[in-house]
Amino acid sequence: MLAFLFGSSMFLVFLAGLGLMWVAGRHRKYSRFTKWLVFAFALVAGAAAALSFVGSLATWVINGALALLGAPTALVGVIALIGILLVVGDLLDGQPDGMARTQALILPTLLLATGGQLGVIGTEVTGAASQAGVALLNSMVGGV
Repeated sequence: MLAFLFGSSMFLVFLAGLGLMWVAGRHRKYSRFTKWLVFAFALVAGAAAALSFVGSLATWVINGALALLGAPTALVGVIALIGILLVVGDLLDGQPDGMARTQALILPTLLLATGGQLGVIGTEVTGAASQAGVALLNSMVGGV
């Protein structure tokens, strides 16, 4: 019923991912483990946001801003590539810190906004991550 009200079950997975990020991030005793858990929830939340109306709205805003500035749409792909490099650089120390979590939320939408072959790859990866989030949410709520 809530999925109907929000127009997308992915929006509910996005909200659940954000909530689980917040809950897992508050636990300091096992922070080494919870950092990776929060990163995983950020990936699921970002992927679900990209596949919901939030991602559609963000893609529309990004493409509109590029058209307004007269910039090529390939600029989004370059920004997404820089974001991926930032995530890899952040993960090299063995702990996903703030940059990795932030990029995990943003990158799926950027990959979808790029279009072309990179957008197709972004759609496949985002779809797999969001389906994992749907399965996690369904198992937590008892199957909706």
